[in-house]
Amino acid sequence: EVGRVLLAERSDKWGWVPPGGGVEDGETFANAAIRETFEEIGLLFSNEDLRLLGVYPTKGKTGGPALTVAFRAKVKPTHKVIAWAKSHEISCVRWVTREEAEKLSIPFSLESAVRDHFENQELAAR
Repeated sequence: EVGRVLLAERSDKWGWVPPGGGVEDGETFANAAIRETFEEIGLLFSNEDLRLLGVYPTKGKTGGPALTVAFRAKVKPTHKVIAWAKSHEISCVRWVTREEAEKLSIPFSLESAVRDHFENQELAAR
């Protein structure tokens, strides 16, 4: 949706995050984003739907250096949410505006990606 970003509230109280997760062996970053988005919220994209948003340094699960590779995807009328149900990972999913996102608990490591998403939308609208 224009002017919004899709965020999921983590069941583990990690806060509100864009759908995502780890990369499996032999998987590209884009394919990992597609798989994780489908697994977490049931929304299925193709590689052609994705645009690289940015690469952000962060800490991995063990505390060592890691990267967040973020993508943007424009939701089209042909995209369907296959199924979404509250899970052990995700308790809620919703589209939020920039103002709403600023009030949510978004992990520091993902704040830049969410901010960049809104800034890119604003630039594209000009």
